[in-house]
Amino acid sequence: MRRKKQPLLSLVVILILMLTNSSYVFAYNRSDAISYSNTWALGRNPSYKSFSADCANFTSQCLRAGGYSFVGWGNNTINDPYSWWYNNKGTSSTSDDAWTYTWSVSANQETFIVLDSSPDWGYVASSYIAPDDPYPSGVQTGDLFYYDWTNNGVIDHAAFYAANGTCQYTGYTGALQNQHTSDRYHVIWTLYSLNQDWYRTCIYCVHLNG
Repeated sequence: MRRKKQPLLSLVVILILMLTNSSYVFAYNRSDAISYSNTWALGRNPSYKSFSADCANFTSQCLRAGGYSFVGWGNNTINDPYSWWYNNKGTSSTSDDAWTYTWSVSANQETFIVLDSSPDWGYVASSYIAPDDPYPSGVQTGDLFYYDWTNNGVIDHAAFYAANGTCQYTGYTGALQNQHTSDRYHVIWTLYSLNQDWYRTCIYCVHLNG
């Protein structure tokens, strides 16, 4: 004789399904993001608008390549701190494109990732002023660096943690980043010899969840 299903077991299954469906499930594909950053570190993807200050635009593109979905898509509010999106308007030209400040401005982007995304996309794992550590604590390839050039509390620059090795520009060995604005490929994360304000620059190392 077949045993009847236990009501308790059925209830447990239902609860698991409810929790699964209500939870944020996302696996950040670091390898895809890293590959994108290496491909476009010294170039500009024509699918996106290019800026003279292009650092956050570049890191946003890397996150998008790694699988992050747009947030607040369609609300048309570019200064919404809780949104992150880029809209090419379905055209081949970038002249009419729209985007949020969190996409293109490094300070807004860092605040969105560590404070205003829900659930949090990431967190500040460590921070340094004039570091001599070759490898920053709490982060790995596929994560992000944010730079406050004068340590005045305002983020000025964003970069993507792309590899570990030796910097071709300085000869230093350690964590290497890719960046735009001054487009660079696999440059040492501290920016020694490249940043005249290195001795007072505060670097925030952001680990991405997922």
